[in-house]
Amino acid sequence: MDLYVLWKDLLTAYHASSDWIKALWLVIPPTFLLVLIGMIMCYKIASRKPEPTPEPAYPAPAQNNKSPTSPLLEQPPTEPQPWV
Repeated sequence: MDLYVLWKDLLTAYHASSDWIKALWLVIPPTFLLVLIGMIMCYKIASRKPEPTPEPAYPAPAQNNKSPTSPLLEQPPTEPQPWV
């Protein structure tokens, strides 16, 4: 019984394939490695940068409540309204 050799079978299939399949076999592995290296490098560079501090969605309230920062934030008068 003969031994099965995987590499011999793969090389035979490679030599029997068409030229554009051979070109794909030559282009795809280096392209995959270059893209993988690029992704790893981008991740390493991005992980070294400090995360930006988020800006607050609204301004901080003023220390004295007498001057609101917006006319929409004005408090209504606290005097009791007479019932009519």
